[in-house]
Amino acid sequence: MSGPKYEEFAQKYVRTGSDIIVPKDQNPFPQMKTDTLRLSSTPDFGGFGGGVDFSYIHEPVNMYPDLKVSECERIVTLIGGSGVNYLKLHGEVEITLGNTKEDAETFKFAEAVSFYVPKGMLYNINITKIDSPDCPIHFNEFTAGENTPSRTPDSAAGGEGGYGRFFKSGDDVWAKGQPHFEVKYPVISTGSEPFDAAVRVRRTWMPVSIPHALGTHAHRHDFTEYMVYYGTNPDDISDLGGWLEFTIGENEDDMTCFRTDKSTIFCLKPGTWHNPMVFTEVNDTKYPIVFCEVSFAHGFGPDSGNSEWLGDLPFRMSDDKLANDVRRVFDRAFATARATIATFPEDKWLEPHGDEYYIPSSIAYHIASFIDGAVAGGYKEPDFRSKLPWGDWHGITRDRLPGKAELLEYYDGVAARAKKALYSVTTEDISVELPPEMARMGSTQLGAYMGWIREITAHTGEMNKMLIENGKDDIWF
Repeated sequence: MSGPKYEEFAQKYVRTGSDIIVPKDQNPFPQMKTDTLRLSSTPDFGGFGGGVDFSYIHEPVNMYPDLKVSECERIVTLIGGSGVNYLKLHGEVEITLGNTKEDAETFKFAEAVSFYVPKGMLYNINITKIDSPDCPIHFNEFTAGENTPSRTPDSAAGGEGGYGRFFKSGDDVWAKGQPHFEVKYPVISTGSEPFDAAVRVRRTWMPVSIPHALGTHAHRHDFTEYMVYYGTNPDDISDLGGWLEFTIGENEDDMTCFRTDKSTIFCLKPGTWHNPMVFTEVNDTKYPIVFCEVSFAHGFGPDSGNSEWLGDLPFRMSDDKLANDVRRVFDRAFATARATIATFPEDKWLEPHGDEYYIPSSIAYHIASFIDGAVAGGYKEPDFRSKLPWGDWHGITRDRLPGKAELLEYYDGVAARAKKALYSVTTEDISVELPPEMARMGSTQLGAYMGWIREITAHTGEMNKMLIENGKDDIWF
């Protein structure tokens, strides 16, 4: 897609640059010394009528000492400015809530905290301490639209726990069970459901410190979702700190890949197909890329009770623990291989490393075609090898090898087929004895799976070795 059609598509789904950056001299407080990233939900960009601000606070500030009346439903989240540990504020904050000044309560926090302010309630945020201006507190404020129904302040005060029930902090906002093995540092996830808020929204912050594919399987939801990407360089919030490739579209057969090194927001209206999501470069592991997902649902998947899952799940996670373990290990192997391929320097893609065997394109094609044949089931077709896009991997000559973009397109299709094949696997299937002609793989299907994973990871290791030779960090989850 290019030209006017691309521009029309981008206007519908993408905001970047001056469309999302608020200059620092327009910040409400001088202690916010850098530009602010702002998600504005206009009618042509999601349309919930509110907004989300992402700011850094560098110095102590008492925002509303006389207490401010919240003119709308809002959820405020304060997390650590260090991308390697969002849980620790590296400072202290006092937050006050109340229906009146007389009954207001003040709560103190030194860890990440999220709190809900109903429309009409009084509140104040007092940043009393920041350990270092080099590690500012990350301030995020979600404000609902004017048409959003609200809780009445009177009913808010009288519940069990008083105003304390409007807060979640520390372990309560740490997404310990998040499924992305590639994300090395703590993930923060906070939604409106614990507060019984009128607006239904969840925000999740993931620090991306290494190149990898965070999502490979195209899918869609029946709710609006914003994908927000920005850097953790507090001096320039517009700098992504690496490169992102994100694919979206109105139907699965006509999707567009956006590539950017700038902070960017994507709006995914209900039914919008999205993924792969690939972070091809991260400039500095100490300054991760931030991926913040803002979704208007309390859960995901067919069993959430809040959202119909419109696309296929990447994997089925059930009570079948052994089958789930197999799926997870394959998922990790697929993601590692994909990220290694995506990270490889273009100018070295077709160059031998040591001898003619160690050509990155050749090894990557071997990995992809092996997954296609073994895991996705292609070998069950007698003429499988002849149908491969660049022919049989064995004996392929350098002049026939694919470019990196072509190979990645093939790999993504292969990974999707492989995940589909693994989707319904059970422990009973894994324990099935293999026929004699497959005995070299093992006595059971589990033995075959172990051999397949070894094959994928061994050749991924070869590519990682070549990455190191080219001055890049190796990739492993």
